[in-house]
Amino acid sequence: MIRHTLLCLALASFAVGCAATDDALDDPGAAVEAAGSITIDSAGITARPAATLPAARLSATAYGEAAITARLMRSTEPLATVQAIGSREVRESPTWHLERDAASSQVLFVRRVAPGAPVARTDAQLQRASLQRLAEWGLPSSEVLRTLQRRAMRQSEEDGVRGAPAVHRHKTFVLRGFNGIPVQGHRAVVTHSPDGVIHRALVRWPALAPSGHALRTSLTTAQISLRAIEALAAEGETTGRAVLRWKYVPTLNAAGQAVLTLRVGARMAAVAGAETTEEPREIDVDVSATP
Repeated sequence: MIRHTLLCLALASFAVGCAATDDALDDPGAAVEAAGSITIDSAGITARPAATLPAARLSATAYGEAAITARLMRSTEPLATVQAIGSREVRESPTWHLERDAASSQVLFVRRVAPGAPVARTDAQLQRASLQRLAEWGLPSSEVLRTLQRRAMRQSEEDGVRGAPAVHRHKTFVLRGFNGIPVQGHRAVVTHSPDGVIHRALVRWPALAPSGHALRTSLTTAQISLRAIEALAAEGETTGRAVLRWKYVPTLNAAGQAVLTLRVGARMAAVAGAETTEEPREIDVDVSATP
């Protein structure tokens, strides 16, 4: 068996050794440690996500230029083509710069006009404005997993003297997810200037395919933990602690629609050494998901 020949598992709450029992391996909430080197925290995958997707979804028609300019940019200015490479097209007007990739369902627009005088707006107001703009474009709340509001700061310096930090941009990060599970790589970032006007937006949110999603797994938590250790070892990770979480990994079909596959991410924390620092990394774990 794998646990005898490769990993030799034991409950992390006890001394590490080679006496893991079948009962321990079947415990859905057990954290395990392999050969005294890698500790697996599986608490995040003990509850299985529902294998369903919402009926209200973003339509592929939202990525047409008319929908983007009218509902997302709220502009009536004619756009002229600046560059076109494959499925990616760059168009501009006096006020806007627009980049649209129909194949990957990605859009970026930037306001070309300098911001006006700052106005007082709260983080909550800016977040609501961003979500409202995306909703008008066609993105339903049923596809939003969570939203983060952040401020980008800047600080001037003259003759070695630094000025006071000031807000440069307000950013709303909107992350896609279903059933409490994030979709890897799908997000919208809406940026407001200090004057309260949208300065730019970057959206990567492909429409979901009508079928073909793999959202279920029959593997137990212990089996997934074993696979996580194998996947980490294959990537050269032999020591440390890995936290497991559910995730949906998207691939695009021929129509440019996203097909979701349930997987587990094994996240290793950052490691700071005397001379180098290894950044956090997450390894995907195949859980043999099915429709």
